Amino acid sequence: MMITEKQFRRVEGCFPTQRGNVAITNQFENATWFVEGPQSLCLPAEKNGEQPVDFAFNHFRCYQANDTTPFPPRTVSLADQFGNGSAVVVANDPSGAFLVTLCNPVSKNGSPVRDPAYHLACYRIDPLYAFQPRQVRVRDQFGQWTWNLLTPETLCVPSTKAG
Repeated sequence: MMITEKQFRRVEGCFPTQRGNVAITNQFENATWFVEGPQSLCLPAEKNGEQPVDFAFNHFRCYQANDTTPFPPRTVSLADQFGNGSAVVVANDPSGAFLVTLCNPVSKNGSPVRDPAYHLACYRIDPLYAFQPRQVRVRDQFGQWTWNLLTPETLCVPSTKAG
């Protein structure tokens, strides 16, 4: 399953700021994140016509966040259809930059949420392998585009959330 991300255009009063602490649990950490306002919508998509889009799969509203109890950078092995190699997962930045994103399942236009407990915690990664840029055709419910993939930037992992 591929998921595309659409950035929100900020409209005053449209998305009230929902700031606060939430507890996150996943394969990397049991932590507290300080969550800011929403930044994007992620939705099901297909790549190069290889698989049908399951539009009933969860949509996600994603929020920028700071990991208030970050773990030290760690190296992981990654393998997907675009390549194999190691990458460093980074949860914090001394400058205070937002390096993590919390994605909550969301009802879009009244659609049902298939799995309300399924959340994604997304971390910045620094690939340690040579990624070969390429073009892919992407189709989601908003249309079809050709994207230029330049480098992996984010790793999202299933997570549970409390708070």
